[in-house]
Amino acid sequence: MSIAQAKIDIEQYFIDTWTQTPIAFDGVAFNHSGVNDWISLKYVPIQNDSYAMDGNLNGRIKYNGQFQVFCYAENVPLTYALADDVISFLSSRIVGIGTSVKVGQPRGNAIDADNNFYEMLVTFEVDFYA
Repeated sequence: MSIAQAKIDIEQYFIDTWTQTPIAFDGVAFNHSGVNDWISLKYVPIQNDSYAMDGNLNGRIKYNGQFQVFCYAENVPLTYALADDVISFLSSRIVGIGTSVKVGQPRGNAIDADNNFYEMLVTFEVDFYA
């Protein structure tokens, strides 16, 4: 397994259980015309740690990353509400096999995304053991 597994696990969790809005995936074309709100997902790898001498994790690698969810809605209150829903949905979850998602944190305020929508970023720290 590799660091890509954490991204796959979290995206699959969204695919299987998120029903509130359409989802835009990183690197996949998405047309938001006719949509009132949506989320966009992105995974950013950060660091790898090898555990060669640990009795419990001997020979394993711990990958750290940040999962970013961009929330889009037609006005500021709806954008904040969507961000709150995403935080409740994903915070403190174990998804897939070995992907641990920490509590989500909103980053800044909802801003005008310059396309008649407002955008707010929510980030989640992620650990994955291979």
